[in-house]
Amino acid sequence: MTQALDNPAAIRLLMDSFYAQVTTDPLLAPFFAHLNMEEHMPRMYAFWESLLLGAGTYRGNAMQPHLELHRRLRMEPQHFERWLTLFEATLATHFSGTIAEEALSRARHIAALMQHKISQL
Repeated sequence: MTQALDNPAAIRLLMDSFYAQVTTDPLLAPFFAHLNMEEHMPRMYAFWESLLLGAGTYRGNAMQPHLELHRRLRMEPQHFERWLTLFEATLATHFSGTIAEEALSRARHIAALMQHKISQL
């Protein structure tokens, strides 16, 4: 049974479930190995709460850390495809409704923008 993605607890469930997958995925795990997850996850909660719920709690430049990461460990199209596949599967498993659809749209846009930015490096 799915639920609405309409509150901070739901955002946390989305992020926790998604990161449980990406941090153990053979293709994606190397990109997350360097992270202190206790510091990273609150940033992800704030980012997605701000993006989807209008919380306004995220502060920072989401693109810059990814550009720096790409300089150390190249992100290729297959990495973005896998990231999106896992994100979409996580959404479909747990959530439905307008905000879940918006989350998928935003994730696709973010992946496309990030790929464009790193292609310019």
